[in-house]
Formats: sequence, C-alpha cells, structure tokens
Amino acid sequence: MPRDILRMIVGLMVVGAHAAAFFGITIWQSAYIPIAGERLDAALLLVPISAAYFVAVIRSAIQHRAAVGHEAPDNLNYVVIVILITALFSGTLVYFVFEYPAVVGPTTVELRRWLLVLEIGFGAGFGLIAEDLFGKVEQVTVASTADREKP
Repeated sequence: MPRDILRMIVGLMVVGAHAAAFFGITIWQSAYIPIAGERLDAALLLVPISAAYFVAVIRSAIQHRAAVGHEAPDNLNYVVIVILITALFSGTLVYFVFEYPAVVGPTTVELRRWLLVLEIGFGAGFGLIAEDLFGKVEQVTVASTADREKP
C-alpha cells in the first residue's frame, strides 16, 4: 500500500476517533454527566493526544505534499499491523465514551480513569507508528477547568 494512503487512513482514524470521543463526552453524555464542567474536564483529557496527532498529521501532509509516488510502498504485514492497532485504540476510545456509564462505571471518576488508561496506552503504543508515519509527535499540555479557577 502506498505510504501516503496509509498516512491518510491512519490520520483520519485517529483524529476522527478523538473528535467523536470529544463530541461524545461534551454533547452525547450530557444526560449522564449533567454538570458542564465535569464533562469539559473529562473531554480535556483527550486534548493533548488529539492535538499532538492532529499537528503531526497536518505537518506530515504539508511536508509530503509533493512526494506522490516517490516513497516505496509498505508491505502487507506493516499495513495490517498499523491499521489493526489504530482501529483497536480508536474503536475502544469511541466505544468507551459512547457506552458510558454501562461499560466503564457509573461515575465520571471512572470515565476519567479509563480515558487516562486509554490515552496513555494510545500514546505509548501508537507513538511508534505515528512517529514512523508522520514524524515527530510533540506533546501538548492542557490545564483542567479546576486548575484555571484557582487564584
């Protein structure tokens, strides 16, 4: 498979899953998480990974805009592993968010814990793939609403 197509598939899966999860927490789960600040705090757990991969995908697209057909295609083993790992992480994230509270527990504390576990796993496990496909992935930090309210 040509690398530029693989980049596009993986980039869309990662950014799309994080965008869907952010929407799921802030809008879809408003019945289960009635306090807007709690929803935003939970959703903000997704922002560092989302922003880092979004920037990496955009940077890669800009850097490789003229490189169509100049890269050797990736072998089937690499393509299957990359797409499988990306689909597993992305699918699990979206599933946990949209199936809350049935899957991860009844409180936002449990949701936040599972989001952290997934994002740490996503960052560590997917980091090698993202670096290979998109180049360096830079970490982005975001303060929670509780941190911003402190004097």
